[in-house]
Amino acid sequence: MKKIISFILILICSISFLTGCEKGDKSHDDVSKYDVIVSESTDNENSKEDTNKDNRYYVGGIDDPVKFEKIFNEIKKFVSEDNKEKVSEYIIYPLRVNHDKCSTEIKTADEFIKNYDSIFTEEVKKALLNQEVKDTFVNYQGVMVGYGEIWFGSSQDSSKYGIIAINN
Repeated sequence: MKKIISFILILICSISFLTGCEKGDKSHDDVSKYDVIVSESTDNENSKEDTNKDNRYYVGGIDDPVKFEKIFNEIKKFVSEDNKEKVSEYIIYPLRVNHDKCSTEIKTADEFIKNYDSIFTEEVKKALLNQEVKDTFVNYQGVMVGYGEIWFGSSQDSSKYGIIAINN
């Protein structure tokens, strides 16, 4: 038994010695390159965290706040003009419409345009038109307008921002 323990101790010491020597054999240039890589990685992680801190919509799935605010204001303009066709371009289908304890999915732009007046009621329009984008409520479900009349979010691949639900 003593021979086995002695062998294991010698093996551990040898591995430790070889590992230590291997680190000592690296040139100063190799260590510097490694240090730079670590620094770059840390800087990128910090800048991503800083970006998220500056993005109040991040938790709602919005990665580009400038793009989102532009789209929000475009939709607001098109709703004020009752431009159904343009509004339909900013819907992320299927659109969930909740009304009187019923829920309906609007699957296409044509279906949305056909039902626009019953979806965008005066209360829904008023909620959007009176809402400043920077005063919206944001949580993991998206960006809320008014008291929940409209919800904004992003498509599954995050390439498009738009309306994801309407509660009228």
